[in-house]
Amino acid sequence: MIVLYAVIPILLNAAVGYFLARREVFDQTFFSAFSRLTFRYFIPLLLFSSMARAELAPLDEIGLYWIAYFGPAIVLFLLVLLFASSTISLSVTYANTVLIGIPLTLAAFGEAGLSRTLTIISANGLTLFTMVALTGGAAITASTAASTTTRSVSRIAFVRPLIDTIRNPIIVGLLLGAMVNFLAIPIFSPLFEAISLAGQAALPCALLILGASLATVNAEAIHEARLMVMLMCVLKLLISPLLVWLVAQWVVTLDPLTISVLVTLAACPCGINALPFARDERETRVVSAAIFVSTLLSIVTLPAWIYALTLFLNV
Repeated sequence: MIVLYAVIPILLNAAVGYFLARREVFDQTFFSAFSRLTFRYFIPLLLFSSMARAELAPLDEIGLYWIAYFGPAIVLFLLVLLFASSTISLSVTYANTVLIGIPLTLAAFGEAGLSRTLTIISANGLTLFTMVALTGGAAITASTAASTTTRSVSRIAFVRPLIDTIRNPIIVGLLLGAMVNFLAIPIFSPLFEAISLAGQAALPCALLILGASLATVNAEAIHEARLMVMLMCVLKLLISPLLVWLVAQWVVTLDPLTISVLVTLAACPCGINALPFARDERETRVVSAAIFVSTLLSIVTLPAWIYALTLFLNV
């Protein structure tokens, strides 16, 4: 019952976004502007204020978090790469840790769970986008390719995703919050309260965006690539969190709360940030379909994972 109470508010807010998009209350112009406002302003401020006041783990523990979460993700990425593209590999390893992970871990595990979530989010894009770049999956524009040599194109393909990740307002908010936290930089109290107040709008807005984005998925694309999509969903929703659980508990032996947070994040559906790496229209349709189907299936799988974690780890 507690698990459902944690998940239902998230689902209801996303459902409202889906309904508004289907009813065309969210037209494309408004949706684009609303998304930019949320991801460039509300969410970075939420992450900054949360990171600035979080009880951060020591650096050696953060290293163990990285091993437990990204070790299995990298192995899974490379295994999928043997049979599919780097974009597909990214889709089955890059979880929706912001739109779903933050509200879910906060509701299920409280502020302590949120601090661990922020640690993973701060390294999520940098780690997995680096894997895409290293495996030659970073896309570059035709104009860029025409104006550079093969060697410089390769260098751009590797460096650009990393630069874009570091410049992302979400990562900037996390890094600035971590700097304020580590260095104990004082912030004028009314200013910090203003930042926190604006950040409170992040989660409901993000969930509305999630629901609205799902309303644009083409049902035909899901049918055409149903076998690939279902395999991606199995890897993302079942295999990935299982691997994280095994590594977190039996390899690096983390505490039950941290294991629960890492497994929950790994069990989140495919993240939308994999879409820009799609190389053609077909791959875009497959990744979009995987995002849609995995999000719907996570309505069942996420509560199941959280229930299993509470049952076996007593969190």
